[in-house]
Amino acid sequence: MIYLFTGSLKPSDEVLGGLTGFLPTHLSCDNCSAVLDALNSDSSGYFWRFMGISLLLAFVVVTGGLFVNSMAAYGPSRLKWRGRQAAFSGRS
Repeated sequence: MIYLFTGSLKPSDEVLGGLTGFLPTHLSCDNCSAVLDALNSDSSGYFWRFMGISLLLAFVVVTGGLFVNSMAAYGPSRLKWRGRQAAFSGRS
């Protein structure tokens, strides 16, 4: 993963040079902008639309999970039953 990240910061001629140098000698974000430009058409899709849908979906799932799980936890937290202290304290 580190090699992939450092490779993305290298200019194209250094990337195609192989394993000659692990760290880039000149930092360049041209590769990242080329990927974002390639993902901005009808044939390949739109990166920012994908990102927005993913963030919206993550927000809905996390918010819904918090709501449902807090309602599910309310019952066991209020009911009095045998073994409640042992179940919630972690001791047997």
